[in-house]
Amino acid sequence: MVVDLVAGLEPFVLSAVTAYGGAVLARGQEMAADATIGVGRGVLQRIFGVREEGEELPESLADLAEDPEDEERRAALRLKIRKMLAADAELAQEIQKMLPAAVGGRDSAGTRSVVAQTISGVVVTGDGNQITR
Repeated sequence: MVVDLVAGLEPFVLSAVTAYGGAVLARGQEMAADATIGVGRGVLQRIFGVREEGEELPESLADLAEDPEDEERRAALRLKIRKMLAADAELAQEIQKMLPAAVGGRDSAGTRSVVAQTISGVVVTGDGNQITR
């Protein structure tokens, strides 16, 4: 569902916009060392296209670049992306594939099943479980 996809994209997109600002779509920028920023930037470039440095950004993206903390600007960009992905199922599938497995690529397979990229402790499911030492 597109709404869920856009919700999963938000942390990546915000990280990229915060890191790159108005240059988020510019070609030739150094790749981000942080994977979250890199994924977000790649997603934005795929959705809105790569731009030359200084080239005008789409309005909702430019507004967010001015103030990434503004919730209304975040909502406007989410809506724009949601509409674009809803109108283009192929693009939505491409974007889904760009997300790390922890966000968009794994599904659990049953009631109370567990899905995780990494588990570093005990996982208990079911009713009435007691854990003692």
